[in-house]
Amino acid sequence: SKIYSASVNTVRMIVFKKDGINPEIGNAYIRIGSKKTGTVDNVSAGGLVATIDIETGRIYNGRSIDNNKIEPIRCHPDTGTKLEGILPNWDIIKTNVLNIARELKQIEYFGFDVAITENGFKLPEINRSPDYPKIENYTSLTNDYMLHKVKNRRMRYGIPEE
Repeated sequence: SKIYSASVNTVRMIVFKKDGINPEIGNAYIRIGSKKTGTVDNVSAGGLVATIDIETGRIYNGRSIDNNKIEPIRCHPDTGTKLEGILPNWDIIKTNVLNIARELKQIEYFGFDVAITENGFKLPEINRSPDYPKIENYTSLTNDYMLHKVKNRRMRYGIPEE
């Protein structure tokens, strides 16, 4: 809320279990609302996005989409607040999200939407088949997982490698 208080500004955490058992966080980014979005933080509606360093919870690399063009942005256009800093409760969030993913044994791929609170976090939504927005880049861990899935599917259906 220090960046923009009129929306929740949810963190999206992409989590997967490459081995089907042990969850890993592949990507994390924060979605930030603006006057264009009203009370929501959807990037497609005019919101902003910034990458989150998975290890530290550091926010960096703010971006917006304007006329279908991805633009770097350092400060929030309505508040002037820099799109940087360290998320509170990050270690608690990571640990608990991974524990939840571990307990949901029948699901391998998740998109956790996390709302950070003063005392921890809330989960407004868990997506079982989340999209990656065009604005976010895959990490090498996520690339490896996606390529692993493609290879397995090719093998299952007898499709030769290219």
